[in-house]
Amino acid sequence: LPELLTTVPMKKLQKLAATRIFRAHLDSYMRSGIMYIYYFEVFLYVVFTVIFTRLSVKFKSSKNGTYEWDDIVIRDMTIACFFLALYFLLRELAQFHAMYQLRLQRNWFKDFWNYIDIVASGGTIVLLEYYFRMGPGPEYEHFASVIALFVWMKVLGFAKAFSQP
Repeated sequence: LPELLTTVPMKKLQKLAATRIFRAHLDSYMRSGIMYIYYFEVFLYVVFTVIFTRLSVKFKSSKNGTYEWDDIVIRDMTIACFFLALYFLLRELAQFHAMYQLRLQRNWFKDFWNYIDIVASGGTIVLLEYYFRMGPGPEYEHFASVIALFVWMKVLGFAKAFSQP
C-alpha cells in the first residue's frame, strides 16, 4: 500500500479506491496497524504488572518506608510504575470521554472491565502514595493485595481479548 500511494497517480488511486479489493486490502492494512498498537499496549501493561508485583513484594518486606529511595533501582521502578499507572488511568479516562462525546457513555458503564481498569490503575497510584506517607504495615499489605488482584485481573482481560477472533 505505501508503494501504491507514492507511485500511482491520484486519478488511478481514486478509481482503485472504489473497488472492493482495494477496500478489503486497506481494511486489513489498517487492522494490522491497530493490532500492533494493541500488542505494544499489552507489552507496556505486562511491564507495569511485573514492576508493580516486584515493588509490592519489596515494600511488604521493608521495615520502614524510608530506605527504598536510597536504592536507585527501587526508586526508578517506583517512578516507572507511577507513570505507567498514570498512563493507563488517563487512557481509560480518554476512552470514557470519547464514548461520552459519541453519547455512548452508558456502554462504558455497562462494561465490567472498565471498572477493573480504573481500580487497577488508580489504585496503584493511591497505593504508592499511601506507602510513602504511612509506610509498611498490615493496612498496606491488605491494600496492596487487593490492588494486585485487580492488576492481575486486567492481565486476564488482555488474555481474554487475545482468545477472541
